[in-house]
Amino acid sequence: MMKKGFILILAMGTTIIFVLPVKADFIQQDAHHDFDIDPEASSFGPQYMGGLFTQFDDQDGTRILERVTLTYGITASAHVTVENDTEYFMDTVTVTSSVHLGVSPWPSPVDMYEEYMTDLQPSDGVSGSGPDFYDFGIISLDGGGGYWETTSDLDWFSSGDPADEFVFDGSAEFALGGGWSPTLTVSDFTSSMNATLTYEYSVVPEPATVLLFGLGGLVLRKGKKN
Repeated sequence: MMKKGFILILAMGTTIIFVLPVKADFIQQDAHHDFDIDPEASSFGPQYMGGLFTQFDDQDGTRILERVTLTYGITASAHVTVENDTEYFMDTVTVTSSVHLGVSPWPSPVDMYEEYMTDLQPSDGVSGSGPDFYDFGIISLDGGGGYWETTSDLDWFSSGDPADEFVFDGSAEFALGGGWSPTLTVSDFTSSMNATLTYEYSVVPEPATVLLFGLGGLVLRKGKKN
């Protein structure tokens, strides 16, 4: 992204217009949060976090903020098993897993939901094995892909309310669906959030630099006349 700034210099009775490039650049901030949850729990949430990013520094007006983008997502994984403790056959036992990441004040939430199914024979009286037991292994959910950008209300990011006012709330769950009630066991439950905030901005030449360009142009103009 390149822009051109038009600079007007009056010198020695001559009007000269210089076209100078304005440098485009960006600042990127990455944030990571591991949710504080019990590895043996089956759900958590919502948990809130903020203060992950800093304000945009315009460096006394020499930087002009043009665009702000935010990418974000949440992941969760756990080892999940089910076991039939009854004397009845259970068909289509459903384990549901879901993650949620809300972001305020502006971006839309990230939500993901999946189902895993199996059949269970009547209990054989032996825990952790047999046709009445099923091990789903590690169930993982990746709710990444949240994206938001703005080119308006950019003063919010450098004055008044700081950019760390972005507040994330995350939650995740592994649960049984349907009318059956086998024993659900969840272990090694972990979840984390990742986000990246990017400031895109232009750099304005300092007055001293502009003057040097102007004087150089005058010298070149005079040299051509001689």
